[in-house]
Amino acid sequence: MRVVVAGAGLGGLCVANGLRNAGVDVEVLEARDGIRDVGQGYRININATGHNALRACLADEHFQAYEHTLHRQADPAVYLYSPVLRLLSRDEAPPAPGAIDRATVRRLLAGGLAGRVRFGRRVASIADIGAADLIVAADGDGATVLALCAYDPPPRTATEPYVTWVLMGPAGAALRRSASYRAREPSHA
Repeated sequence: MRVVVAGAGLGGLCVANGLRNAGVDVEVLEARDGIRDVGQGYRININATGHNALRACLADEHFQAYEHTLHRQADPAVYLYSPVLRLLSRDEAPPAPGAIDRATVRRLLAGGLAGRVRFGRRVASIADIGAADLIVAADGDGATVLALCAYDPPPRTATEPYVTWVLMGPAGAALRRSASYRAREPSHA
């Protein structure tokens, strides 16, 4: 089976590593020419579930590099400030392994794919992907591949991550599509 993942963000790279670990022939196509996280935040907190997922997903050397770059906070609480920096609230957060630079995690995940990430590969149509048994749309902002693959694509301004896939048949015919859905349901407080 050959799987093509469109998008080398955190989600696409995690999926690709998991597939590679399962023995699947996987390739990642990324529109940008490299890993740069402009406007996506500097550091991300990794909770215990994410930490365990990275342990299962990364080769030992990459996982050790990830652990080496984690910043462990002495006070893991979450502070909320007003625009004039007045403390509005302080909430206790569950213990977490730490925080890490987003681009560092992406580089470690891409490093685990040993040449299977193709940068500068903008996809405008399914034909641009080439031969694949399964296409995973993880292309984020703009969601070109998601819009091509999903029955009911999300609006282009969606801020919640969406997940979709397409099982390809002979001559590039789509045999089965997932429903497009939000990866996280919004809370209704």
